[in-house]
Amino acid sequence: MSFAFNPFTGNLDTVTGGGGSSLSSMDYEIDEASDTVTYIGKADPGTATSAASWQIVRVTRVDDDYSRELADGDTDFDNIWDDRASLSYS
Repeated sequence: MSFAFNPFTGNLDTVTGGGGSSLSSMDYEIDEASDTVTYIGKADPGTATSAASWQIVRVTRVDDDYSRELADGDTDFDNIWDDRASLSYS
């Protein structure tokens, strides 16, 4: 058994082979927008980046400290990946 950090929950999730994990059954997009800001989005496989069906987290680094903020402050799958930089995060 192995573990992967889930940036959406802040927890470690178990990862098993063959699609046994919820992490492996999603499509992910990652945008390292700068040295200090990274956006991570997840949606159902095949979801267009222009669809309002993404869950997005912004990870910000200041020195060695990282903060995690969710688009709209929630875990809903209702954001557009293409708009990630202009969304509200908390």
